[in-house]
Amino acid sequence: MERKKKKNIIKWLGIVSLTVILCAGVFTYMVVKRLKDPGTFGMYNAGKGWIYVFPESSWDDVSKSITELYSVKYPSLLPYLHLISDSPSPAVGAYTIHPSESLESISKRIGKGEQDQVSLTLPLDRLTGDTERALAKYLMYKKDEYRDALRDRELIQSLNIQDTTLLNHVLPGEYTLFWNTSPKEVVTMLVKRYEEFWSKERLDRAESLGLTPFEVRILASIVSLESRYQPELATIAGLYLNRLRLGMPLQADPTIIFAHQDYSIVRVLKKHLEIDSPYNTYKNKGLPPTPICVPSQEAMEAVLNAQSHNFLYMCADSDFSGKHIFAADYATHLKNARLFQEELNKRGIK
Repeated sequence: MERKKKKNIIKWLGIVSLTVILCAGVFTYMVVKRLKDPGTFGMYNAGKGWIYVFPESSWDDVSKSITELYSVKYPSLLPYLHLISDSPSPAVGAYTIHPSESLESISKRIGKGEQDQVSLTLPLDRLTGDTERALAKYLMYKKDEYRDALRDRELIQSLNIQDTTLLNHVLPGEYTLFWNTSPKEVVTMLVKRYEEFWSKERLDRAESLGLTPFEVRILASIVSLESRYQPELATIAGLYLNRLRLGMPLQADPTIIFAHQDYSIVRVLKKHLEIDSPYNTYKNKGLPPTPICVPSQEAMEAVLNAQSHNFLYMCADSDFSGKHIFAADYATHLKNARLFQEELNKRGIK
């Protein structure tokens, strides 16, 4: 009797075990099928999204980021991402997530670190930290880390640059790179892009103007801040080159604003011109000692391809279009300036 009971128990245990195995198999099959399912997401939007994985991020953080981008059809699958990723932790980086992609594809890419490059735009920088802020906005590290890299003495020496800041070797514009690129690598890339700008043709052109590459950059920084109207940049560059050749002071208002380090100044007045500074181009002839901003590539090109003319004076157009009126003689310039001053007074701009 007891032997019969034992046989029945063994029989039922076998049935239960088989049932459990079958259920586990079915469950695993369904999980794997759904993980491979490209229709995992109920889209909030039709575009791709970005997931950012920091050094301290876990797979739970990745799951949370996914749910913030899209509604997930099978949210119960998210805790299993690490099982199909082939990696115990997600790899640091920035990843694009497409709504048509499966969870398996996403987890494997993030596990292997197959990240996507990000695009960023470096703005014209008044030397007030705009470059560092832009880098910190688009990339992983903090603003202070990019600032330190731009002033890193060892890095400056390794790049064979005689300067105090690598910011003097950066061009605003579009860049593409990996999100977690280190600050030193980012700065090195920016410097190399600047060096590539200086082709033999451009170097020869600078020499024909009697300027070094650094002096071209200084003048371009003034031109950049004089006008936002790109078609007249070469005209402005030509005007300043005329003044340099004649030994006239540049009398560039942007240098006065830089000397005061007060970018709230809209209207440069006589009191502003009294400042004792090497950047006061009303008192000092020639170029200021360093650039007053990180100039645009367009301004650099404008200096190298400056327009040939006989203009020595310019004044903002009284229609406030952002354009300038140019003159070859002082009497004409005074008339133009008077119109602009009158318009400033009408508008209550002080």
